[in-house]
Amino acid sequence: MRIAFSPIRRDGTLSLERAGDTLLLNGTAFDFAPLPEGAMLPPEAMDGDWFAGPVERIAGVLHLALFLPHGRDAAEAARFPAPITVAVDGPIALPGASSPARATRARRRAGKIDFRQVATPAGRRRAEASAERRRIRMRRDLALAAGVMVGSVTVQTDDRAQQRLQAAAFGALRDPGCRIAWKAAGGRFVTLDAGQVIALADAVRAHVQACFDHEARLLAALDAGRPVDPDAGWPGGARTAGLPGEAE
Repeated sequence: MRIAFSPIRRDGTLSLERAGDTLLLNGTAFDFAPLPEGAMLPPEAMDGDWFAGPVERIAGVLHLALFLPHGRDAAEAARFPAPITVAVDGPIALPGASSPARATRARRRAGKIDFRQVATPAGRRRAEASAERRRIRMRRDLALAAGVMVGSVTVQTDDRAQQRLQAAAFGALRDPGCRIAWKAAGGRFVTLDAGQVIALADAVRAHVQACFDHEARLLAALDAGRPVDPDAGWPGGARTAGLPGEAE
């Protein structure tokens, strides 16, 4: 059993005793025997307000974090407590104490532990993978709206801009002789002929598809158990080939 302490200035005493996987805390017995290897219990799963962090079983050893109360003139060892390893059953000497404080048997009772809150290794991996998928989706949406530069024209690529450009490209296909004033990113108007409008629409379509392709690669790597960086490798902001008829 490995116990870390979080010092806190408050009245009251703390007595600890180990009995196998059971921790007697001020006479209350918390039995952690059902906690499987690699699993974790959040502090709110335990009754009372003495647990300062999660309880975990790592390589067979229980790891706990407890609040350690101390008075105004407490010893430095109590104000800056070091973790302790408890290898045998019996009363536990706390940092800064000359001898262990032991609760009387008359006060002992069973402590409540909500094992429904146990996070197993598999459950933690699923939760982490789900969080990574959300990060990837959020990063994809940012990349989709990052814009693309086609020649000297920076084109917005958010959903509304895509719809407007698709409509303009459809009009250009129907009227190859058209010329339009297109409002580029930053509010600058540029005059485009039909071929240039279609080129912009093609560049935006390629950018959008590249974002989804990269999302698919990241998700496939995640499903295969390989490490991924949700923030790396996204397209956007780069300059593509020039517009047809545009001077270099």
